[in-house]
Amino acid sequence: MREELKGIERDMLEATLSPYAGGSILHGLFRGTPLVWVVSGIGMKNAERATAKILKDFQVESLLVLGFAGSLSPQLGIGDLVICRTIHCEDAGSRIYHSDLGMVEMALKVEMGQHRRIWLKDCLTVNRVLSTPDQKQEISKNWNMDIVEMENYWIAQQASQNGVRVLAVRAISDGTQDWLPEFIKILDAEGKMPVKRGLQHFSTHPHEITYLPRLYQNARMARKSLVEFFRAFYPVILKEGGLANHAH
Repeated sequence: MREELKGIERDMLEATLSPYAGGSILHGLFRGTPLVWVVSGIGMKNAERATAKILKDFQVESLLVLGFAGSLSPQLGIGDLVICRTIHCEDAGSRIYHSDLGMVEMALKVEMGQHRRIWLKDCLTVNRVLSTPDQKQEISKNWNMDIVEMENYWIAQQASQNGVRVLAVRAISDGTQDWLPEFIKILDAEGKMPVKRGLQHFSTHPHEITYLPRLYQNARMARKSLVEFFRAFYPVILKEGGLANHAH
């Protein structure tokens, strides 16, 4: 979600953008209030590393987690926003984390455009990309969840251990019947494809080039929903104190 930083950075004062191992951090004043925005990258290790760094380097009261998710429910459409009520993990036993109730209530009051819907749903963190409808269906048989992603649980775990409240919000970027091509697995921490690896991949998987327009459009819709939500939600959360933002 590196592209989101460009728009946010233009609206910030004293903005500083700095890279770190695995991602980048933007911090400064947004509408007169300190804001830290972290692009963590995909998966457990990136999420844990980014969360540990932000909690160590900044005084954080609240974490807002923004990112894409795959839908496990036909009710959810591309670009829909999901407020994660509960956060479960496929691999981490029975511990369940919750988005902060006060932040959830504020998020549900946010007014979005007429074509953008906000849902309150349950989330499952997995350790791999679910690239086929069959894989999503298999997960649905074992878990009564609404969306899947790869970072929420690990961020919520560290937030809980440090007494920091968290709100996880995801935008749907692929539906229950959508296929994700294999090249998704070679994207870097910022969701970009290394040129050399991309050329090598498409030389052996040329048919996957046809996926690009749909993936781009879906990502664009999901990204716009997240940015619109953030801009509407931020004035509300300001009344409650500072915010650190976690994006993927």
